[in-house]
Amino acid sequence: MRRIRLPAQPVFDSVRAKLLFEADVFWARTSIGNEVLKLWLEDISNLQKLSKTRYCGIEAAVIHIDDQMLLAQQCIGSLGIVLLEARKTHSPEDYLRLAEPILLEIQQREQEVLEYLSRDLEHPVAS
Repeated sequence: MRRIRLPAQPVFDSVRAKLLFEADVFWARTSIGNEVLKLWLEDISNLQKLSKTRYCGIEAAVIHIDDQMLLAQQCIGSLGIVLLEARKTHSPEDYLRLAEPILLEIQQREQEVLEYLSRDLEHPVAS
């Protein structure tokens, strides 16, 4: 990050990019491979479809039907595959930068799945 000029630095820091630009920024090396990159891009597209109702003034669960829950689970699994492949091809420093927003996305999706599966239960699952 020290070699990058100051105005461009937020683009390479996922947390700062989210705060400044309200955008998710992901970086990967080409060594991750075309198949994994394609899987990742498909997941981002699927996540965008699921997220259309997420930030409408309040944080509300996006999963309303079983198909959305299944898609969220598929995305969680695919993002895990992306991270496993990234660990093989990225330096520890680059991996940490790459993994941070993806891990947060996985955590958020897992929480949404748990909330969906816990709805309408007499005794909700403790979190």
